[in-house]
Amino acid sequence: MVFYIKFLFVLNVDILSQRTFRTQISEVRLLYLLGELARRTDREETAIHYFSKVIESRKKTVETKLIEMAQDQWKKIKEERKNRVL
Repeated sequence: MVFYIKFLFVLNVDILSQRTFRTQISEVRLLYLLGELARRTDREETAIHYFSKVIESRKKTVETKLIEMAQDQWKKIKEERKNRVL
């Protein structure tokens, strides 16, 4: 299962970097998906990066639920890190 998640992550990063996708998925949605895939594969820094990009786009998108979800995941990662340090 983890292999498939990692594969999806690499595939989506490639798609985003080339901007060659022709689909109905928005860039904000794709960024959130990348953050979530990174989080699930224990790539916290990468996840924070993508969730931050989603949060930064709040003024450019109507997908407010995705913004909230990204904020929640970003906070969750930060709290988990803080608890590990303590």
